[in-house]
Amino acid sequence: MTKKILLIRHAKAQPATPYTSDFDRPLHPQGERDAQQLGILLKKHHLLPDAIIASAALRTQQTATLIAQAVGFAPEYIQLQATIYNSSADVLQHIIRTLPPEIKTVYIIAHNPGITNFSNSLSPHFRIDQMPTACVVGARWNGMDWRDFDATEKELFLFEYPKPL
Repeated sequence: MTKKILLIRHAKAQPATPYTSDFDRPLHPQGERDAQQLGILLKKHHLLPDAIIASAALRTQQTATLIAQAVGFAPEYIQLQATIYNSSADVLQHIIRTLPPEIKTVYIIAHNPGITNFSNSLSPHFRIDQMPTACVVGARWNGMDWRDFDATEKELFLFEYPKPL
């Protein structure tokens, strides 16, 4: 059975201010547009999720919701996990290993540097210094159980992000 993981960095957030914590920064209007466009792209490619797992930070929640709406996934089923905020690649790998086997396609929406480090660990043929905002890296592998994810060779099939005008 083919399983797919789509690693997504949150869309562009409002700049930091002395009055707002980093955790509570909302999306910038450009980030809202980029998240919607990313969802439209994923739907166009028939990359529909069985699960969406996102950081509990505001900008990541908003990114997840906009993408979910665009692909037809009910936003109330987005799983928010506080441990994803500022997490390492190891934390993201642990989340993947604990997914139920019936999930075939999962979106993980997180932050740098963890999401970039996790993306770079998927294949020796892929390397990026820093995932841009609203970037997606997709990998697929054949397996029945997500516990085997680390030990299984993965094929990267998607790398997209908003292009500057």
